[in-house]
Amino acid sequence: MVDAQDLPSYLQASPERAEFKKEADQAEPGATLAEVERAHIIRVLRETAGVVSTAATRLGVPRTTLNALMRKLKISRNDI
Repeated sequence: MVDAQDLPSYLQASPERAEFKKEADQAEPGATLAEVERAHIIRVLRETAGVVSTAATRLGVPRTTLNALMRKLKISRNDI
């Protein structure tokens, strides 16, 4: 029997991805992908005390991409 830990790391799900899936599964019925994504980004930003570069690393995206997503999803410092 092969378990997930037997697979190479690039095939294993990251903890962040697993957490995002859990949040998506628990999302309000009818929630859009943008709403789920926005909630996940805010959660990670809160966990990193609003440090965008640290949050970007945890999310697996460049800092500039996270900044662009924050603008697109209208995430401000007040949300964090």
